[in-house]
Amino acid sequence: MRSSTTDLAAAAFSLVFAVIFYAQSAKLTSVSRLYPMCLIAFISAGGLFLLALGFYKRRQSEALSEEEPVSLRRVGIICATSATYAVLVNLLGFYSASAIFLLGSAMLLHDAGGWKKSVLAGCMLTVIMCIAVWACFGLLLRVPTPEGLLF
Repeated sequence: MRSSTTDLAAAAFSLVFAVIFYAQSAKLTSVSRLYPMCLIAFISAGGLFLLALGFYKRRQSEALSEEEPVSLRRVGIICATSATYAVLVNLLGFYSASAIFLLGSAMLLHDAGGWKKSVLAGCMLTVIMCIAVWACFGLLLRVPTPEGLLF
């Protein structure tokens, strides 16, 4: 896939999520809106940067015929796992759903090696990300995460 296409897709997703987060943050009071608004500004700035970078690369790039084709299978996997994750967060809780999502996505999208390397990479990513999110939000910022059936 062309890097300009990847940049434009990432920009679109970033900006869409920033708009969704902004709509959800309207329910928050003034003090509790500070962190979400900073996060929304950061996501929006990143999205706008990627949008500009994508258009710049598109203008500078060569013909489409020389580029790698889009992997519709990977796009489908990403969309399906993201939709499943959004449903599971409310049912199982943030950490449980995140662990399932990260492990499953890493295993499905991992290219190098065999299934053993996919499982190992998925487990490492899951453990590192869940601990990092828990440490940042749970310990440092004391921000509650969605709870479900498990925790």
